[in-house]
Amino acid sequence: MLSFLLTAILLPALSARATETIVVDQANPPFMYEADGKVSGLYPALVREVFRHMGEDVALTALPWKRAMNKANAGACGIVGIRKNSARLKTFDYSDKLYDEVIVVYVAKGKAFPLNGVAALEGRVIGVIRGWSYGEEFDSAVKAGKIKTEEVSGDIQNFEMLAAGRLDAVLANRESADIMVASGVLKHKVEALSTPLLTSPTFLAYAKSARKTDLIARFNASLAGLHSDGSFERIIAEMANAP
Repeated sequence: MLSFLLTAILLPALSARATETIVVDQANPPFMYEADGKVSGLYPALVREVFRHMGEDVALTALPWKRAMNKANAGACGIVGIRKNSARLKTFDYSDKLYDEVIVVYVAKGKAFPLNGVAALEGRVIGVIRGWSYGEEFDSAVKAGKIKTEEVSGDIQNFEMLAAGRLDAVLANRESADIMVASGVLKHKVEALSTPLLTSPTFLAYAKSARKTDLIARFNASLAGLHSDGSFERIIAEMANAP
């Protein structure tokens, strides 16, 4: 009888699956954002589909990017939409590439200048998102004091400061910025430089202290499956056509 009772108590606990927690940026449409209390965007859609193929549960939480990075760095969760740099490679384990983001420089209307790399931004005040990396060369130039940055939690704040003359330029994902600039007063106040600053791949990552290399390997295998069966392209198309 005792063994029966123990089995009855333990079986539900043994059969329950742990849910992986992954954080995303709460204000980076169309890639990842929170709207009406729901975590939405391309990266959440991809992560949900990959975990569904894995047969594992996942919970997505949207936070300001700096808070998301701090939580992931502490090993409390995974993070999606993260970019690589030399410092992060020491502390994070990365999945295979999710997507290539194109980083574009935006300036006030009529203030365009030739962009021949990061050196063209030296001596200027640049609006960026707090906690983001914009490539090894840009990050190093900022640390060296060659470029001054103003950090905010979302692109719209940067564009408002740019339009008000408080910034010389803004760095933003092309897809995200196009959504904001295409409508409203910004359309007539800012413009993109014709040459992108860089193309930056993004990933799912966990702090090395979380010991999630096995999960990342399963994630990579399922992500490859999405590419091979056409699901990846379908999700991209659905996000592109979303209102």
